[in-house]
Amino acid sequence: MEIAVRNIVIDCSDADSMSQFWGTFLGYETKWSNDTYRFMLHPDGRRPGLVLQSVPEAATGKNRVHFDLEVADVDAAVRRAQDLGATVATKVEEDGIAWTVMRDPEGNYFCIQRAGN
Repeated sequence: MEIAVRNIVIDCSDADSMSQFWGTFLGYETKWSNDTYRFMLHPDGRRPGLVLQSVPEAATGKNRVHFDLEVADVDAAVRRAQDLGATVATKVEEDGIAWTVMRDPEGNYFCIQRAGN
C-alpha cells in the first residue's frame, strides 16, 4: 500500500497572516480559501499542500509536529524568516548536525538546517 502526504495542516488564530508568512517564506501560493481555510500549493506541484485552518482556541504548549526545512544558507533563511515575523527559539548541535529552531508568528516551532547536513 502506497501512502503519500497530501496536505500539512496548521491550526492558527489568523489564517490570513499565517498564509502570508508561510506563503512568502516557502514560496507557496493560496489556491483556495474560505472563512476557515487557506489552501496553499507550491508552484512546482510536487510538494505537499499546506492548509491554514482558523481555530478559536489559542495554541497551548509545544506543537507535536513541525517542519524540518533544508536550505543552502541557514543564516540567510533565518534572517528571511525573521524579516517575515518569525523568531529564533534556539540553536542546536547534536552528533555533528546543527540546526536553528524557529517560531512562526503564532509561536509554532519549525527547524532550519543546511541541506545535506
